[in-house]
Order: sequence, then C-alpha cells, then structure tokens
Amino acid sequence: AAALLRQVKAAGVAGSISYAFWEVAFWAASVPVCLVAYHQATGQWPDLSDNEDKAYLGAEAFAFVNLARFVVPVRISLALATTPWVQANVVDRFGIGGGGGGGGG
Repeated sequence: AAALLRQVKAAGVAGSISYAFWEVAFWAASVPVCLVAYHQATGQWPDLSDNEDKAYLGAEAFAFVNLARFVVPVRISLALATTPWVQANVVDRFGIGGGGGGGGG
C-alpha cells in the first residue's frame, strides 16, 4: 500500500483529488452499510443511550475498520485508475494546482 500511495502522491493534484474522492465515497457508503448490518444482526436500530447497544456497535465498528484496512489497496488503485479523468475533467478544466506537476494527461 505504501508504494501505491507514493504513486498517488506522484500523480500530483489530480491524484490527491481522486484519492480523496474515493476515501470520502468509501466512508460515506460505509455508515449506512454498517447501520443496516447492525439492524440485520440485532433486529433493531442502534440506541446510543443503551450501553449494550453502544458496546455492540463498538465491536462492529472495530471489525469493520479492520476490514476497511484490508481494502486500502483497492481504494488506492481506484484513485490511480481515475486520476487521468480527474486531471482532464477537474484539474485542467478548473485550473486547480497552478499549472504545475500533475498526473496523467
């Protein structure tokens, strides 16, 4: 994963924007998925005023974060794959990055 992150950094602004997009998309999608998984496992929605529910939700979050670390290379690869598109359609179009080092293009 470290070598892939170096590639994202080398891709410049477009690589950073692409990586940020995929991270935000992943984590934004994760919240509803985790809530539905909790509901499926317990038959109820989490009640944050209940200590037992908080403990169960904490255990689920711990498991999910460990799973999320497993797919870091996938998220980085998606970022690298979409960097040329971001370069052409975001960075170049909106003049982001001040005309300097970029990736793709």
